[in-house]
Amino acid sequence: MYTPQRIQQVKQRMQSEPKLQEAWVSIQQTADEALNKKDFNKLDYLALTYLMTNDRSYANTIKEILLKAIEAETWGDTEMMARIPVWRSHLGMAHKTFLCAMAYDAAYDVLSASDRTKIAQGLKRLAVEPALGDWLLEPTRIHALNSMGHNWWTSCVCQGGLLAMSLQNELPEAREWVEQLHEALPEWFDFAGDVLQQKAKSFDEAGGMYESLNYANFGIQEALLFRIAWINTHPGQDAGDIPQLAKLPNYFSQVCYPRTGILHSLNFGDSHKNVAAESSMMLLYTLGIKDPAILWYINQVEPGQHRDGFFLNRPLGFLYTPDLRKAPAIPNLPPPSCLPILAGQRCATHGKRMPPC
Repeated sequence: MYTPQRIQQVKQRMQSEPKLQEAWVSIQQTADEALNKKDFNKLDYLALTYLMTNDRSYANTIKEILLKAIEAETWGDTEMMARIPVWRSHLGMAHKTFLCAMAYDAAYDVLSASDRTKIAQGLKRLAVEPALGDWLLEPTRIHALNSMGHNWWTSCVCQGGLLAMSLQNELPEAREWVEQLHEALPEWFDFAGDVLQQKAKSFDEAGGMYESLNYANFGIQEALLFRIAWINTHPGQDAGDIPQLAKLPNYFSQVCYPRTGILHSLNFGDSHKNVAAESSMMLLYTLGIKDPAILWYINQVEPGQHRDGFFLNRPLGFLYTPDLRKAPAIPNLPPPSCLPILAGQRCATHGKRMPPC
C-alpha cells in the first residue's frame, strides 16, 4: 500500500498543498513518539515515516517491535479461543495483521535474511495461518461468509492476505494463498443470503448494502485494501470485474445528510450518525472509479469526525486522499430511490421493521 509511486506522488503534492504539509508534520510527530515508546500500535506511522525520510532509525525500531511481537504464544482472543470449535482469529488480530504487513514491507531492506525468515515464520504462525486458515483455506476452514456479520470475513481474510503478500518472498506457500483469496473475493460481494439463518444478501441491484453504514464501509474498505495491494503486486494482470464497486459511490452519497458542520449519515443498527465512508470512497477512486461525487463526499468529511477514518493526518488518508481542489460544490447524483434490500429489513438493535419506502 505504501508504494514508491505513492510516496513520490504525495511528496510532489505537498509542494502545492499546505494541508498535506500540515498532515505530514502531524504524522511525523506521531512516528517520533512511537519511536521512543516502541509502540506496536503505531507501526503504520513508523513505516510511512521511514519511507518518506529514509531515516533508518524508524526501520530499526520496526525490526525491534516485530522481533518482540513474534515471541507471543498467540494473538487469539480468550473468549474466541474458548469456543468450540476454536476461533483463532478476530477483528483485533486483523488490525494487528495489517500493521505488520505495512511494517514488514517497509523495513524489508534493513532486515537481514535471518531476521526476515524469523519474522515471517512468526507472523505466519500468529496471524496469517489463523486468519486464512479459519476463514478461507481447506481443510482448516470453519467459517462461512456469514459466520459473524459479513465484515468479519473481509477483515480477517483480506488483512491476512495483505500480510501474506508482504511475506511471500520468505513463504512461497503464501503466493498460492493470496491467489485463492483473490479468486474468492468476488463471492463476498455476490453473497445471495441465507434464508435459514435469516441473513439478507449483501448487495442489492442498486448497490445498497443491508448492513448499517458503519459495517458496510468497514467490510468494503477491507476488501478494497486487498484488491489494491493485489493490483500493486501483479502489474499488468487483469484483476477481474466486481460489478458492485461502480454502484457504491451513489449508495454512500445517497445515505448521507449534507449539513452545516459534520456530515451525518443514515443511522440504524450498530452505527453512529458521524460515521462516514471516506475510506471506501478514496479506495474506489484509486481503483479507477473517478466519479466526481467521490471528491464531493470526501470533501464533506471533517478530520477526526469518527474513530476509524482515513483522514489526511493518518497514513492511508495521507497517501490515498485524492486532490479535492476539483471537488464539485454539489454532486450530480441521480434522484434518490428506495434501496430494495433495506425495505422490510429489521433494525439490528430493535427488531422492528423499517417502514416501507
